[in-house]
Amino acid sequence: AAVGASMGNVGSSVPSGRVYVYRRNSSAWVLESTLVAPSPAAGDKFGASVAIASGRIVVGVQEDHLTGGGSVRIFERISNAWTQTASLVPSDLGPGDFFGNSVSADGDLVAVAARREMFSRRRHADRQRIYARTVGREHHLWHH
Repeated sequence: AAVGASMGNVGSSVPSGRVYVYRRNSSAWVLESTLVAPSPAAGDKFGASVAIASGRIVVGVQEDHLTGGGSVRIFERISNAWTQTASLVPSDLGPGDFFGNSVSADGDLVAVAARREMFSRRRHADRQRIYARTVGREHHLWHH
């Protein structure tokens, strides 16, 4: 199980968000890991949305300071540790789009919503994108 805390502190004082990963042992849920953004900043909202599928944790970073409009981070369990393996950021992302506001995953598909993506000079609208993972010889790519 994974639980997002989008205003959780990283370190002692940076409220950028966290995701708590739990594993069920024979009688209880036990905290296995805590995921954080690679370069956290106040207000990123890492963990605004979370989905789990096919051994991956998909994390929405609704106000990612690196992009200005949000991002999605994908983590996979590698050698008993959760490791970020991909970052999804659309090329036409704009400030305040809130990309990653909602995420869903099923197998090698990830659906991402942007709560306020600009579609004309004065209007904003919800927009969804579907990403599919393709497997190459040496790497895995996500395309929408």
